[in-house]
Amino acid sequence: MEMKSRDEEEAQEVQARKQESFLEKWKKGIEMITPLQSLQAQQKGNWVMLFGLFCGIVVMAFKIKQYWWIEIILCAAIFNQSITMIGIWQKIKMIRKLEEEA
Repeated sequence: MEMKSRDEEEAQEVQARKQESFLEKWKKGIEMITPLQSLQAQQKGNWVMLFGLFCGIVVMAFKIKQYWWIEIILCAAIFNQSITMIGIWQKIKMIRKLEEEA
């Protein structure tokens, strides 16, 4: 009985060390991300959002008589998302220009 409990305790300790090392590696990786990489990741996520909004508009167009108000919300969201993308694109452009000058 004691052998199993010791083995189980050792296994739990090993697992805890593995988790700690993963979390430490993850933290170091996140800390090393540059502002440009962060903005590029945001821009890719925005493309996914725009695609989803566009698909929602197309799908809701088939039921426009019942769900016209959803079309209005989706069109406003697509406008808002587009403005966000333009802002991120301008930041990316500015950072690249600063990197070229340096």
